[in-house]
Amino acid sequence: MRTKHPSDRNLARFTSIAVSPDKMEIGFTIESDTLAPDTVVGIFSKSTNIVKLLTSYYLGNEFISFSPNGTYFIYRGECWEAMCGLFVKDSKTLSEKASINNPEYVDSRQWDARFVQWIRENEVEYKLESINSNDVKIERKSF
Repeated sequence: MRTKHPSDRNLARFTSIAVSPDKMEIGFTIESDTLAPDTVVGIFSKSTNIVKLLTSYYLGNEFISFSPNGTYFIYRGECWEAMCGLFVKDSKTLSEKASINNPEYVDSRQWDARFVQWIRENEVEYKLESINSNDVKIERKSF
C-alpha cells in the first residue's frame, strides 16, 4: 500500500531552462527554498528520458546555454565561495570537452569564470574576474 507523504515540489523551482536547437535536450538550474540561494544544474534527454544532475547544490551553479548547433553545452559549477569554473560537455554523451578555471583544489581558486559567448561551435569566450583585485581577463578556449 502506498502512503501519501507531503511533497517538496512546491519548495523548488526552475531558475533557468535552456532547450537545445534540436529540442532533444533541456538544460536547467533548480533552486529550492530550503537551500536558497544555492542551485543545482542538470540536463534532461528526451531521447533516453533520463535526468542527469551535473552539480551538487552550491552558490553560483548555473546552466548557461547550448552551442549554436547544440553539439555542446556550457555551465558554471564546482563553485567555492561563489567562485566558479566553466565546463563544456558533449550534449549526447555528457563527456567533458573543456574545463575552465578548475584547479585541483577549488578552495585555491583566485578567479571567478563567467561565460561571455560562443565564438563558434567548438570555441567559447569567457571572462575571469580576480577575487583579490579589479583585474579582469577576457580569454577564449577551443576544444
